[in-house]
Amino acid sequence: MCCCSKVARVVNTGPVSKIDEIVFTCGSPEEINDSQQTALSKRLLNLSKCFKKTTTGISVANEIGLRKIRERCPVFNDWLTVIENIGEDD
Repeated sequence: MCCCSKVARVVNTGPVSKIDEIVFTCGSPEEINDSQQTALSKRLLNLSKCFKKTTTGISVANEIGLRKIRERCPVFNDWLTVIENIGEDD
């Protein structure tokens, strides 16, 4: 995740250290989702029963902002750049 404090506040997970630990253990935000059992949504649901992937996830993304997400997630950034450039070479 890009901004642990923002995630903790929006998801209401309690101490930011829990979110920091997830990112530290995985190595980077993009490496968190390594199986169905350890997907980010499952991890956040374990920290906060209020978490809903389809609504809270959007709120988290809005809070962090696309620029920051792209900075911290180079694979996502590269994929999004490809999508943005579809049709540009025509």
